[in-house]
Amino acid sequence: MLNIDQNRMEETRKEHEEALKTYRELAQKEPETYLPEVAQTLNNLGIVDSAQNRAEEARKAFAEAVKIYRELRKKNRGPICLT
Repeated sequence: MLNIDQNRMEETRKEHEEALKTYRELAQKEPETYLPEVAQTLNNLGIVDSAQNRAEEARKAFAEAVKIYRELRKKNRGPICLT
């Protein structure tokens, strides 16, 4: 998020995309551990996309994050804690 403050948006976007790829791979092996990270990274990517006026990409990232959060909520029936 520091890069956003320094107006290095494209670098920030690439970092989030790389992190998302890694978390998706990890989530395939350990979904309970890594799906919250996938959702958080999608949310962050949506923020970056929005700041770059990429409305459609931001909408897709936010929608996928919400979908994951809803699935996690159904499974856990308790508060979701992101670290």
